[in-house]
Amino acid sequence: MWIRGILNGRLEITGSVARATPGPAITIGVFDIQDNLFGELRVSGSLQHNPGFDPDITVVGGIASGGAIAIDWDGYHPNDRWDPNAVITVGDSNDPNIVHYYQGNHPPDANDPNPVYEISCPKGDLNNDADPNGPSGLNPDFDDINPFVVALSGQAEYAAAYPGLSGAWQYHGDCNCDPNGLVDFDDVDAFILRLTDPNGYYAAFPGCELCPGQDNLGQSLPNDPASIAALFRTYVAPERLAGFAARVREFVQHHADTPRGRYWAAVLQRLE
Repeated sequence: MWIRGILNGRLEITGSVARATPGPAITIGVFDIQDNLFGELRVSGSLQHNPGFDPDITVVGGIASGGAIAIDWDGYHPNDRWDPNAVITVGDSNDPNIVHYYQGNHPPDANDPNPVYEISCPKGDLNNDADPNGPSGLNPDFDDINPFVVALSGQAEYAAAYPGLSGAWQYHGDCNCDPNGLVDFDDVDAFILRLTDPNGYYAAFPGCELCPGQDNLGQSLPNDPASIAALFRTYVAPERLAGFAARVREFVQHHADTPRGRYWAAVLQRLE
């Protein structure tokens, strides 16, 4: 498939980008966008290498603000993967001589701001910087605290802040895997447990997350009210901290006489 102009909206592929083989995958061969990518290119299946084409996905003009590429877009699935032989290339809208090459998950960073994702496995990895095929013990980490607070505000706000990751909002954010399937305040304790005590999280929520490397999760971190308040004060963006504190206050008002309510009341004292 070739797009000769600008892809300014969203292009969604609900199968896999694959070579022509029998089965349910959508046959693409090569995906070629000859100008800028302003929207999102979403692949809800796998990205498989086509030996007849290299690279497998090309964006010549670069990824503009609000654009992104996401493989396994709709949340981590063990059978959906980015073939390590499959290559995505992205140009630079400011310099035609620059070409970026990707063969796996690449969250934007200071050296390369392009969001080119393969959705990762660990629950709570709201910035999607874990290796989708590697050990999960180091993720989520402190850099996921602010994205988690954004996710609490709803899928639309999270999608605006993190282009390409809206399909994984529920998968990454619903840390307690409760029947409502939402990302809400009931997920905060589970997120903190996953962040501070991965082994305890797996014991408390068996089957909620199935990642490689669960036997090498490292040591637990303090999760007393003072330590948790310090984490949120340090890692939540200042413009979002007051909103998060308001959510905590509302929860405490409705659960003041419960152990969980008293815990969050102690956190709130240190947030305000």
